[in-house]
Amino acid sequence: MSGNKSTAAPSFNDVWRVTVTGKKKEGLSEKEFARRYALHGKLAGPLVVKYNGISYRLHQIRGSHADELREKLGPELSSQLAVGDIDGVSTLVFPTAKDLAGFISDPEYGAKLVPDASEFGEVTSIQFSVGDELVVVDDGKFVL
Repeated sequence: MSGNKSTAAPSFNDVWRVTVTGKKKEGLSEKEFARRYALHGKLAGPLVVKYNGISYRLHQIRGSHADELREKLGPELSSQLAVGDIDGVSTLVFPTAKDLAGFISDPEYGAKLVPDASEFGEVTSIQFSVGDELVVVDDGKFVL
């Protein structure tokens, strides 16, 4: 195999990336959901750091963003844009499974984070996925 970087298979980062998706509580406005979601992030952040978290990001799904994107794309392309039935996406990255497990099993997670999330989120809609990550573009630069 040649040493040409462009032909080498990209490798994943060997980290534990968790993606959590969920819906806001019925009747809660996007504005109030955004406020509560941000406060939840402030509450969870120190616990993420305690367990060596590399990153923790919140992504609010707003109807206005989807509407504006559809408008910019036009009818032909926007008909191909299927927006998921979720209101929030959290992504957390930990260096090891032990760190991730420590975060989830910490008593503060169950005592503070779960009850807080249930105040603004529909807990039955929450889904977790866990895996590795491959960074393709970072800080506006193609990195592979």
